[in-house]
Amino acid sequence: MLIRIFTIALNQENQKLLAMTLSNPSHPNRVNKLVKDITYFGVVDPLKQPPEQPNSRAIYKKREGKEIKVMHFMIRRESLTDRWFIDQDLLYEDLK
Repeated sequence: MLIRIFTIALNQENQKLLAMTLSNPSHPNRVNKLVKDITYFGVVDPLKQPPEQPNSRAIYKKREGKEIKVMHFMIRRESLTDRWFIDQDLLYEDLK
């Protein structure tokens, strides 16, 4: 569900919601610089994905067009009572 919210926030250009899905939301500048060039971010239909790429995402960038990437989302929380976050550093590495 968290990845779905991240996808919606990214596609709607909702920086506040996007920051709420990421770890270390007080420093979202690195990811924000990368996502500002993305016009669409979507999940490729799992039934149409090759078995060796179960986590493919379709990314449309302003200058580069469509790109299919295998992305790995690290979901974590600091303690049992904290909410879940997407690891911002790993996401940054996958997007660059």
